[in-house]
Amino acid sequence: MSRQIDTMHMPLKRRNMKVVIVSASRAMQMLGYSPYHMKEVLLHGSGHMKVLIEAIRAEHNRFSGIQRYRKEDYAKWFANYDCLIEVPFFMGSEAIEAYVDDPDVKFILTERDPDRWHRDGEKNRSV
Repeated sequence: MSRQIDTMHMPLKRRNMKVVIVSASRAMQMLGYSPYHMKEVLLHGSGHMKVLIEAIRAEHNRFSGIQRYRKEDYAKWFANYDCLIEVPFFMGSEAIEAYVDDPDVKFILTERDPDRWHRDGEKNRSV
């Protein structure tokens, strides 16, 4: 079974991942990072959405027949970004493990009130 990620080309120049966080996209932009956020998935159209869905299936459905994404796959997918926000949440530990051994990558865990998170998610869904 071919994977959606394999249709993406690795750019000649790509950013190295520097930060992986679960929230605060605007703050990271203000600090000069280029975050990959669910907004980016939606703005880049069906190709990025297909890759996200495929990555989730590969990670969470062992019967899908889809090979799990590896660090090289994430490097291709996130080549134009140096900060991940929310996306690792959907994919589980595999996305985090791709960067955990890199001493240059920082991990930030933020905690939010679940009700506020849900309300914000509902607002973002209407974008």
